[in-house]
Amino acid sequence: MLIRHRVLLVFALAGCALAQTDVGGPVLGFVFDRAAGGVRPIPGVPGAARLGDLVDLGAALSLAEFAPGGDYGLAVAAGSGDVLLLKLEGGPLQASPLPAPRGPDRIALSPRGGAAALYYHDLQTLRLLTGLPDAPALSDPLPAGALPGPPAALAVSDDAGVVLLAATDGEGGWIFTLRPGEEPRPLLRLGGAAAIRFLPHRRDALVADAARDEILLLRDVTGAAESLLLAGARDGVSRPVAVAPSADGRRAFAASAGAGNVLIIDMESGAIQRLDLESSPSSLTPLKGGWTFLLTEASASPPFLLDAAGADPRIVWVPPPRDASSPIPPFPRARRRP
Repeated sequence: MLIRHRVLLVFALAGCALAQTDVGGPVLGFVFDRAAGGVRPIPGVPGAARLGDLVDLGAALSLAEFAPGGDYGLAVAAGSGDVLLLKLEGGPLQASPLPAPRGPDRIALSPRGGAAALYYHDLQTLRLLTGLPDAPALSDPLPAGALPGPPAALAVSDDAGVVLLAATDGEGGWIFTLRPGEEPRPLLRLGGAAAIRFLPHRRDALVADAARDEILLLRDVTGAAESLLLAGARDGVSRPVAVAPSADGRRAFAASAGAGNVLIIDMESGAIQRLDLESSPSSLTPLKGGWTFLLTEASASPPFLLDAAGADPRIVWVPPPRDASSPIPPFPRARRRP
């Protein structure tokens, strides 16, 4: 039965207008359209989904990240820099300001979405938000001034006990650990990390090293800190841009812009499956369920999704929204290699 959802967005900021949008049937999740400065739903199911029209927030956004479970997101209002909590499920869709410093340059959400890390370049600090989404609490500032530069990648564990930051000096890249009450500590020397993601409920993390064309698993980052190579150039890794764990933490997904592919890595057996597409992936943005990911920017023509929920993972394209001004492109092809 088709269930009709009325999504009402209330912007709890002075001067912002009341707005609403309708989304009928199943929704894969919400994504940030950077070019339009707004949020779009993805109604439908993989293979039969489309990008929805922009949600009228009454104000533009400069940044937005969504929890893997799809029930909330964090955003930054363009202009004011206010940090906003976007409630996406359980009733009217609401946006409300959080008591966090304005204008974070980067936001990272934990694998299960209960915590977030906010990095402020001008302040050279990092703040943690825990208890998300229902009881958000802001941590004291964590100093990040010891880094050689602004982080190229950022990740926070589910327990909010450790943050990983990747930064580059004159000779290459470093991954640093940052814990409450401590200064950043160097953990691993590498070529240059393009992405870091923690595994669910663990202090193990996936790393994409774009300089060395490697996908790494870092085990026990606050203990023995063992580094394990999961895939390299001979496996099809070329200028990797994103990594993500599966919902059960057993598989790793890695997107390579240089080769135009996505690798699906079984972290127990070491088996690797490669899916090729005709455009370069730029992200692995998790949607609902933790098995579907947006591979390109929402404004790409066309965007692609990775559907890894079944026994036969696939890459599918998403038709443009109704409010798009560009014509519908020819149907793209995705190529699969064993």
